[in-house]
Amino acid sequence: MSEPIFNIHDAILLATAFQSFLFVLLILVAKSERHISDNFLMGFFLAQILIPVHILINFSPELRSILLESSPNLFRTFDFAFWLEGPLLLWYTRALLFKDFR
Repeated sequence: MSEPIFNIHDAILLATAFQSFLFVLLILVAKSERHISDNFLMGFFLAQILIPVHILINFSPELRSILLESSPNLFRTFDFAFWLEGPLLLWYTRALLFKDFR
């Protein structure tokens, strides 16, 4: 128990995920009237939460050994988040620019 589980890189990844979570929470709480563009923005930030979590699971040596014992299938669970961020950002931009976007 003398070695820490997280290093500074892991702390930055956790801070990034937490900040994206706060943005999602802010959109949910602060906006009374929600548009389709808000849903795409929340989806983009949810993908931005999953990407640091995926990096932490796969590349943190201390966390990797702990998670390998509990669930080996967890290592490829969040791969799809990398593929989601591009289309979600595109759809968000189109929803802002075009009035009749569906």
